[in-house]
Amino acid sequence: MVKRSQPYNQDQIDDLRARFFEKYPSGHEDFDERDIARVRKYDKYLYNILLISKSDVVSALQKLEKILIWRKEFEINDLTWDSFPDDIKELGPLFCRGRDKENCRILWFKVKHHKKGDPEKQRQAKLFIAFWLEKLQWEDFDNPAVIVQDMVGAGVSNMDIDVIKFLISSLELYFPALCNMLYIYEMHWVLNAIWKIIEKLLSEQSKAHLKFIKARDVLDYFDADQLPVHMGGTDTYEWSWPPPEQFRDTQDEDLDDESDKDSETGDEKMQSVLDFDTGVQEVDPGQNQEDIPSTSQEVPKEDGQNAALRATENLPPRTGNDTTVKKKKGLPKRIKSKEVHHGPLVSIKPGDSLIFRQTENKHNPKEMKSGMTLTNSTDSRVAYKIKTTSPDRYRVRPSSGQINPGASVAIEVIFMGGQTDLVATDKFLVQSTELGEELAKSVSELAEAWKRVSKSTVVEHRLKCICETPPEALISNHDILKELQAVNKKVAKYDNEREKGYLSNKSSLRLVFLMQALMICLLMYLIYSNRVQPGNDATGSCYSHPSIVTSQKQSAEL
Repeated sequence: MVKRSQPYNQDQIDDLRARFFEKYPSGHEDFDERDIARVRKYDKYLYNILLISKSDVVSALQKLEKILIWRKEFEINDLTWDSFPDDIKELGPLFCRGRDKENCRILWFKVKHHKKGDPEKQRQAKLFIAFWLEKLQWEDFDNPAVIVQDMVGAGVSNMDIDVIKFLISSLELYFPALCNMLYIYEMHWVLNAIWKIIEKLLSEQSKAHLKFIKARDVLDYFDADQLPVHMGGTDTYEWSWPPPEQFRDTQDEDLDDESDKDSETGDEKMQSVLDFDTGVQEVDPGQNQEDIPSTSQEVPKEDGQNAALRATENLPPRTGNDTTVKKKKGLPKRIKSKEVHHGPLVSIKPGDSLIFRQTENKHNPKEMKSGMTLTNSTDSRVAYKIKTTSPDRYRVRPSSGQINPGASVAIEVIFMGGQTDLVATDKFLVQSTELGEELAKSVSELAEAWKRVSKSTVVEHRLKCICETPPEALISNHDILKELQAVNKKVAKYDNEREKGYLSNKSSLRLVFLMQALMICLLMYLIYSNRVQPGNDATGSCYSHPSIVTSQKQSAEL
């Protein structure tokens, strides 16, 4: 945990990057290629690593290696909402809402919702923390965050030392310079012994960014409208899953494109997003679309896997000659949607629905892609921004930018994978506003321009999402009937065999019963014949004991 107060040193950043690729010119099996692409592209990411290394390039290189190994081990790039069970999403132990008095985003950590003891739940809790820190890191890279660890209602059963150690190590190393402060709110005195153990794990630098606060102190750091009611605030928000439809900024890997070279430093390499591509061709709205030559090119690949990301320049709309929109053989019938939406500032194509179709990405077979084209229909510059209800499932390139009068920009929307049935529940929001003579020379300047825009001047248009079924997943009615007939035959055959077996078993049982009856009768006859003899003695008894017979014979002889 460290504040971003160190001067931005481009030479050190270039040195760190050069040393990394000199050591790993073709990557490494312990690194995710998507992370290697970030090292190649994002100066600000390397700047943050230099911050936690106190500008020591050798130490920064060692930390960078540890970070990349850890990220692949935990599969951080593949974490989405679908990676977690419903009970965690419904409880909402972590969520981001509001800002502190220094305009840092707030990540709320409700400790009472975690129960220690179950190894699987502990693993899920660690991944959920990493998931949220990753969202905070890339959704708004320029602005740090604070974490409020809310201890209200938490006891010894909720304090998991392993989870807290994971959180602290993540903030100290794996998400560099992300967190300005970790606030511990209303910790019960019973838990002091546990925190004394945890404090021993902290560096002196991190201890300076750890603060224990009480209810009487909380308003010194947060405004009342940013605090929940139980902290003395006025925000009545309660986490719910799924959250209400809320359009949030999409994740755009172009937003921090270091081709702009950070306008805050006044670097001479900074370029206007409008002038980035000298080969840009502006489109006359009255010109026949078929006469417009296609300027789309196949996107080159980085490190054999990651496509080079497109900058936020103005591109002409794609035409029928563009190889990226050629129909493939065997594709199912296209799902129709409204062709174009003509708004007061921009025309949006398609007009009402984004249709996602399967890509041929071997590294991510679940990836689907769609796209839209925005055309400026005014005589002044127009700024646009793309938002979605599920930013963790999509990547938008570019997600914001400026469009010259009459020009167009092609936007690529990628579904990163997960449950495809959730695509139909997502929506996209296209916002546009006139800039007039104002010219934003970088992404950060454009973000500041959006903050000054009045809501009344923003034009919005919503797009729903449709997931197109790939050809190999389609089954005709004939195939279904054929499968049903085969199943019916198997069922009938099984019933016949079961009936035959039942009759055979029934006959066998009858034979067994008959044999048992005969055996019983034979046994009774043998017993009777051995023990019963007919008698004609004087007493008329039919039973004579041998001793009585002998006695009678002796009496007769006398």
